[in-house]
Parts: sequence; C-alpha cells; structure tokens
Amino acid sequence: MTNPTPANGRPFAERVATRLLYPTAHPRTSVLRAAVADKVVLVTGASHGIGKAVAREMAAAGAIVLLVARSLEDLEAVAAQITEAGGIAHVYHADLTDMEATDELGRDLLDVFGHVDVVINNAGRSIRRPVDQSYDRFHDFTRTIDVNYLGPVRLLLTLLPSMRERRSGHIVNVSSWGLRSRRRRAGRRTPRPRRPSTHGCGRSRPRSPRTTSPPPRSTCPSCTPA
Repeated sequence: MTNPTPANGRPFAERVATRLLYPTAHPRTSVLRAAVADKVVLVTGASHGIGKAVAREMAAAGAIVLLVARSLEDLEAVAAQITEAGGIAHVYHADLTDMEATDELGRDLLDVFGHVDVVINNAGRSIRRPVDQSYDRFHDFTRTIDVNYLGPVRLLLTLLPSMRERRSGHIVNVSSWGLRSRRRRAGRRTPRPRRPSTHGCGRSRPRSPRTTSPPPRSTCPSCTPA
C-alpha cells in the first residue's frame, strides 16, 4: 500500500492532524476575506518567512497591510509583490528594540489610519548557541528580550487604548512549537520557546465581564501557512 501523495510537501497524515487539532489554521478564502477585508492589519517581521507569508495572505484577502521590519529593502520587495497582485501594503522601517521609535511608530500609525484592527506580533529571534558559549554575549539575551517581549508590549500599549475605545481589535502572538508543548518527557530535549513572555502576557488579561480589550490569540509556526 502506497502513502497518499503529499500536498505542498506535507504528508497526508500531517495535514489531517493539523485540520483536526487546529481547524482555523487554514481558513477558507471566503472566510478570511469576510474577516479581514478593508481591515488595517499590522504585521511585524514582515520581510521574511511567516510574516511575509501572512502579510501576502492578508493582502490577498482584502486587508490593508502595514509591513514592519528592520530590513527596508526586503520590506519594499514584499510590498511590491503585494501591490502587483492587486493588494494594498504600506512599509514601515522600524527596530522593535528601540522603545521610543516603537512608541512613535504606533502613534504614527494611529495618526495616519485612525486605528489598527489586527496586530500580528511575528518579529522575534532566538539564541541558538549553548550557554557555555554565551558567557561574553549578554547582549544576545537583552536583544532577544527586547525583540520578543518589550518591543511588542511597547507597541501594544500604544495601540490598545484605541482598540478598547472602539471595542474592536485582535492581537495575534506568533510563538514557537516548543511553547505549545507544555509536557516534556524525561530524557528528551524540547525546543526552547521563542516567545514565552508575550504568550504569557496574552493570558494575563483580567477575567472580568467588563473587560473590553480584544482577546489575544497565540499561534505557532508549524500551524501557520508559509
């Protein structure tokens, strides 16, 4: 018996498991369009990988996409692809480790667009060397914290008042697969989560019937179209 032909490089069993475990991971085009058409969607880390793929999908579904990343040239290339396909994209060159600049970015976006409907916190980095090779690289840790946690929080603190006032908005935090797997078997190494703090921050929203802030959502790269 032969295995079913993989689609998009993914085995049949994996596609079935993804559909069962994450039914909204790959929404139908009509459903996505109904949800984001004419919405202002901000995507950080939009110059490569998941951020780039998400930005293109959002634009194809009719969203006004705000592309944010440090690599201006790559951002402009993504924006050009979106525009050529008939979408709308705006480029914002920004470094999330610069807190004042990040706050200014949020204020500029509100001045230009009036509000942001969806914030997709995708920009992030991880430390891929063992600790015994990092004794003199404390800056790696501070930069990781800035990009993965403090930068997104600074941006959200600027944008959230507008969302609360409008009683509308969504926040999506992209995290690593290691964060989704809370149980660890003895003797096995589990990938370190790329964004545990922001993921936890999303769960820290007060549980009150009067809370009007939009509920954050967390996803993982393994479940996001790329």
